[in-house]
Amino acid sequence: MFGFKKLFFGAFKLILLAIVVGFLAITNFRLKESREKLEANLSELQSEVQIAKEENETLKKNISQGESREYLERLAREQFNLKAPGEEVVVISREKGKENADQAKDFLNPQDWWNWLKDQVRD
Repeated sequence: MFGFKKLFFGAFKLILLAIVVGFLAITNFRLKESREKLEANLSELQSEVQIAKEENETLKKNISQGESREYLERLAREQFNLKAPGEEVVVISREKGKENADQAKDFLNPQDWWNWLKDQVRD
């Protein structure tokens, strides 16, 4: 009976040790995955911080430019369509270029070619 108790407790200790080691291994694996995710998140956040710093520098530069007369004149011309005394304003219409592009597209269609030729013969 004494040998049976010793054998039983020895096996019990071994099983308990295996369970503890397995638990620690699984926990270690989960911690490793969490750490890798956090490190990836950290590097992503660091790049966002860098982008934010660059944008901040750009905004600071724009603020300092906003104090200059040239910047204010350019802003008035571009956003409010104002002009300085003695200047002439030239307007370039984009609609005409768009129509030409539409016509160029239409000529890729054989039916449009045929209609165009018919119109040319009638005129």
